[in-house]
Amino acid sequence: MAVTITSLVLFLIGLALGAGGIWLASLGGSWYYIIVALAFLVAAWLLYRRRSTALWLYAAIVLGTLAWAVWETGFDWWELGPRGGIIVLVALWLLTPWARRGLAGPDGRAPLILAVLASLAVAGYSMTTDPKDIGGALDTDKVIPNANLGGDVPAGEWHYYGRTQFGQRYSPLDQITPDNVANLQPAWTYRTGDVKGPDDVSETTYQVTPLKVGDTLYICTPHN
Repeated sequence: MAVTITSLVLFLIGLALGAGGIWLASLGGSWYYIIVALAFLVAAWLLYRRRSTALWLYAAIVLGTLAWAVWETGFDWWELGPRGGIIVLVALWLLTPWARRGLAGPDGRAPLILAVLASLAVAGYSMTTDPKDIGGALDTDKVIPNANLGGDVPAGEWHYYGRTQFGQRYSPLDQITPDNVANLQPAWTYRTGDVKGPDDVSETTYQVTPLKVGDTLYICTPHN
C-alpha cells in the first residue's frame, strides 16, 4: 500500500510540475520543470509497477535538479532550497523499507543515497557562503564624524522617516537631556478624529512618525 501511495504522490507532483512548467515556459522561463515533470511521471509508473529502476531514475532526478539549481542560482541556499528541498525529502522517503517493499530489479538504494549525500553536501556548503555579499570599506580619512551628517534639514525639523535621507533618526536639539527628561510634561495634545470603525480588526494601534517641515507638522492616521 505504501508503494502505491508513494507512486500516486509522485504522479501528482509530476502533474503539478508539468502544469507549472508549461506556464513558466510560455512566459519565457526555464524548461527544466517540464523535463523533471516527465521524469516524475515515469518514476511514478515504474514504482507502481514495482520496478526498482524507479529509484535509479529518481536518483537521476535528484542529481539533475541539483546540477540545474547550482547552474541557475549558484551556491545560494535561499534559492537552492526551494528548487530541491521537496525532491530530496521524497528521496529520503524512497530509501525507507516501506517505500521499497516488493520492488523487483537491481537495487537502486546506492545511487539514491549518493544523490542525497551530494545534495546535502551542496546544501551545507551553500549555508556557509553568501554569493551576493558585496564587500567594501569606508575611507576613514574622508568621513567626518558628524552626528548631523545627512543633508540640509534644519535642526528643529524632521523631513523624512529617519529625519534625513541618511535615516540616522538623530536630532541635534539639546534642550532635552538625561538629566531633565523625567520632568517633561505634555505641552499640547491633538485628536485626529480617526476612530476605530465597525469593520476594523479587534485590536488596533496607532503608530506614526510625524514629519515637521517649517511650521507645519504632518501625520497620517490608520484610515488615511
